[in-house]
Amino acid sequence: MKISTKNLVRSIQFSLLALLAFCQLANAQSQQNNSALEDIANDKAAKQAPAMGPLSPLLKQGNQGAWTGQYLGSVYRLINPKKSNDIKYFFVNTEPKANGRRTIEVNVAAPKGDGLAGLLYGFQENPKEYYMLVLNRSGTLRLFHRTAAGIKQKFSMTTGSKNSTAKEGQVNLTKLTMVEDGDSVKILVNDKSLGSFKGAGTGNGGVGIVAVGIVDALFHEFDVRSGK
Repeated sequence: MKISTKNLVRSIQFSLLALLAFCQLANAQSQQNNSALEDIANDKAAKQAPAMGPLSPLLKQGNQGAWTGQYLGSVYRLINPKKSNDIKYFFVNTEPKANGRRTIEVNVAAPKGDGLAGLLYGFQENPKEYYMLVLNRSGTLRLFHRTAAGIKQKFSMTTGSKNSTAKEGQVNLTKLTMVEDGDSVKILVNDKSLGSFKGAGTGNGGVGIVAVGIVDALFHEFDVRSGK
């Protein structure tokens, strides 16, 4: 059987064109698949965005000195494995007209370590002053006041709300709330009132979250709102 050189060349050219067309089609399909995967990933990330209210743009991931920050779905996590005296906080300032009428709250847990986690309140930069309403893993609630003279504990009480791991992969979160009435601040744990306090700087200053010492701290649904 004889095949002409002209027919052989035409056959090879046709095969090359068909192969090229197939490669272009496969590449286009691959790009569509990649785009679809990116859309799915972006949609998933959006659904898992941290529910931390006005603090969300400020919360950092990765190493931050003694601390490491990361998102676990909608929960923000701060880990300090070594430095027992270190303090990490994030805060926002509110409009002056809201002072004395604010409600500040967060769901928090400190399931690992001997440290503390909770709300930062009344933050002033110069001179530096603030309050820390914080829980440990056994459920003990403490209020500290930081001034230029140092840090003093204002009170300590057992809430009965333990932050230890309930089941594998599950942690009990405790809701901490501070409600201003002028320069008086009411404290609530899981919506139960524990009393009020007054002090230097109450009714003013920045508000946020804080973690203290060697701790694995979890924060969820931080919020600050102004009453009438």
